[in-house]
Amino acid sequence: MARKLDDECQAIGTIRFPAKLRGFAFAPAEAGAEVGRTIRECKLAVSLSNNVLETHKVSATKKSMESTPLLSIQRGGHRTPCRAVAISHDDALIISTSNSGAKIWDRATQKCVRTLKAGYGLCTAFVPGNRHAIVGTRSGEIQLFDLGSGDMIEEIEDAHESAIWSLDIQPDNHGFVTGGADKTVKFWEFELIADSANVGASKRLTAVHVKTLKMADDVMCVKFSPDQKYLAVALLDTTVKVFFRGHVKVLPLAVRPQATSALDRHFQRQHAAADRLG
Repeated sequence: MARKLDDECQAIGTIRFPAKLRGFAFAPAEAGAEVGRTIRECKLAVSLSNNVLETHKVSATKKSMESTPLLSIQRGGHRTPCRAVAISHDDALIISTSNSGAKIWDRATQKCVRTLKAGYGLCTAFVPGNRHAIVGTRSGEIQLFDLGSGDMIEEIEDAHESAIWSLDIQPDNHGFVTGGADKTVKFWEFELIADSANVGASKRLTAVHVKTLKMADDVMCVKFSPDQKYLAVALLDTTVKVFFRGHVKVLPLAVRPQATSALDRHFQRQHAAADRLG
């Protein structure tokens, strides 16, 4: 007759944790230590899905078990997967986003210096000057943050009708462009306005919508050329379209993702032609 697990092991208790268990190990030095004749003690280390490490002292008899938390190690990172990162223009700071908010990191010390109460961020960037950051969310908002205070100073709730998958700062630093699942590319300009909530205070940053470009499919990525003459737009249908920035006129080019070198060659040819005409 085959032996069952119950023939070898007997459940005597349950330890519950605040998040899903990812791994565990018994401390080898004290595992199985006896306290008297009826109680056995050991230490248990566990790794949880929310990026926390805990150690517990477990005391067990033949019929019961008791667990006592000893130590909890929490790191400053996200508790859920990161969806986007960006580096400040002076390389001093890094911003990362997830569905639980955004975090600012010091690149030199690799420590989290600020946590921002952002939405489910799918894309992000530092505003030129490195005093503000932009987050594009899954529900279509554009959020602007003051990095000095960590406060959200502007939220454009109807920026896109659905997820904002990508954003890119204009090379001239006057604005930015966003692309989303609502099949649109939108152009925005930075402006300084009076803060109605703080009369007499200095002006604050905002973003003003200036133009919309409708596409045939969801916009997955947007990117300006370094001279800002062209805008490349990657769509869900695996094509990339390139537009003249000034007139938002499409160039005769649509490439598959595996042909990205063709996009580079196209920009090079256009720049060479412009130099000859200039």
